[in-house]
Amino acid sequence: MSRTKVERKYNPAQYDSSFDSLPINSRRCVVFSPDNPNKKLCHCNRAANEHPEIDNQSGQNEEWRLDTHTIKEPNKEQGVCLTNGAPYVRCDIETDPTIVETILLDIWKIPRPALLMQIIGGHKYFKLQGKMGDTFLDDLVKFVSKSNTWLLTSGANVGIVQLLGQTIRKRKLTKPLDKTVAIGVCNYGCVKNIKDFQRLEPNNSSLVESQDLKNVNQWRPGEQSLEMNHTHFLLLDDGTIRYFDIGDYRTRLVKTIAHKHTNQTLPIPIVTLLFEGGEDSIRSIYNDLRRNIPIIIINNTARIADYLVRWLSRTTEMDLDVDWTNPVDINDYIISNDSNNLDSTTNPSNNS
Repeated sequence: MSRTKVERKYNPAQYDSSFDSLPINSRRCVVFSPDNPNKKLCHCNRAANEHPEIDNQSGQNEEWRLDTHTIKEPNKEQGVCLTNGAPYVRCDIETDPTIVETILLDIWKIPRPALLMQIIGGHKYFKLQGKMGDTFLDDLVKFVSKSNTWLLTSGANVGIVQLLGQTIRKRKLTKPLDKTVAIGVCNYGCVKNIKDFQRLEPNNSSLVESQDLKNVNQWRPGEQSLEMNHTHFLLLDDGTIRYFDIGDYRTRLVKTIAHKHTNQTLPIPIVTLLFEGGEDSIRSIYNDLRRNIPIIIINNTARIADYLVRWLSRTTEMDLDVDWTNPVDINDYIISNDSNNLDSTTNPSNNS
């Protein structure tokens, strides 16, 4: 079977010129500060000799913080494409979401979406069973491509995101004229061997198979490969390596895009789909619900998704209790029950 070739319409030199007008930075840890005295690595997972201010004792005995232990630096990774032709940008995790919005809409020229759809949960060894595995993702990707929807994921080549990437690739083969916008948003420091994915010139093919990544070494805990059937990547730099966490940045970004001033009278709708999931998925749900983003829980996908479905099915009487709607602080809530449904955040490879 011959592959369909899709040529990029952008000139990388124009990207560089456009990015120069934006305050895009990377972030670097400059103060060696291990989480405990016996650790040989800083909280950022780098050795002492990788910190330029190692002779300066200031901050070494303090708890690691982004604002006191890292600095911003001019970012040179802008206007660069990956081996699948997808543009990506590396930016400080504290970059104003309006700047990232400008990149997406004005520099990368992605058509303004009619719907913003986030995918959370379903990390690592997640699989869909039965008819759901056969048809659900096909229908979901078909909807995304036909409805001018932006699909925002973790961009990791595992679990539900990997399955979505395979489904996107299959649709490209059968419907080459359909365009599926899939944007990976993840921590720059957790991307495995990022240099192996970079390409300074456009690549004519947008179809990627697993054998294209043979030169990537076996991963270490806290690292992940990018799912290369995504169309764009936002790599958020907090100065650490081998950490997945991006906080609530993706939530704030979609809210910014949804409320951008246009001729529309209503903001762009946003929805989040939860598959399976762990403790980090609960935090993502909390961040979204605080900003009035609805969550669709995909039942029978196990773990947190099924736990929430069971819990919600028993709480219909709470709808009559106005006090039940009062928000709680997720940081004050300690999950102590149903431990089989949760994973530990101490193992980054399980974060969802």
